[in-house]
This record gives sequence, structure tokens and C-alpha cells, in this order.
Amino acid sequence: MSLSSSDRARYARHLLLSQLGEAGQERLLAARVGVRADVPPDVGVLQVARAYLSRAGVQLGSHDDASHIVSLPSARDVATTATIPELEPAARALLGALAAVRAVQDIAELPSRAPQTLPFAISSEEA
Repeated sequence: MSLSSSDRARYARHLLLSQLGEAGQERLLAARVGVRADVPPDVGVLQVARAYLSRAGVQLGSHDDASHIVSLPSARDVATTATIPELEPAARALLGALAAVRAVQDIAELPSRAPQTLPFAISSEEA
């Protein structure tokens, strides 16, 4: 697959990244990703993950026709990450973004630099 001129214009910033470049962007555009959660996913996490993946050029599909599956954190993970109610929207966004970044790294075959688990949790006692 070769990038079209419109793809080159749209993903110009991605192409400048030595870690991604043209070959990585081609893999992202060719990928079809399904989203999976062991429990019903948190809607906020799902929306952020889908937005990040879409902006990277990844096609979102069903589990049946997906070449890659993104495992989303659950609402329980959001609650564990942010025990202060005011921080829950930020926790949702962070968890969705991390899930999307891991998927992009896997698809583009980038070395993983994202933590496998969040290294911290914010509790009301720490605030």
C-alpha cells in the first residue's frame, strides 16, 4: 500500500516521526481494529480510544473482521485510578488514550514505551 497525496497531507506530522514514518503510517491505515472489554467498557474510555485510533488513521470495525483487538480498561479501572469524583473524566481520558497508544504501537510495530499499568493512583487522602 502506498500513501496517497491526501494521506501524506493529512498525516504529515506522523510521517516526520522517525519512529513511525511512512511504513508505520501505511500499517496504521491498513489495520482494522476491534475494541474489546472483559466487562462493559466505560463510555468515556471508549470514546477517547476510538477518537485517538481514528485520528491515527486506523479503521474501526467489529471483532469478527478485526486484525487487531484493543482491550479497554473498565469503569472499575477508572474508579481505581481516580477515587476523587472530580478526577474521573481525566482518568477516563487517560485510560482511553493509553489503550489507543498501545494499539498504535502494536500495529505500527513501535517499541513500547507506555506503562503496562498506571504507576499511580490518586486518592482523596493524597490530594
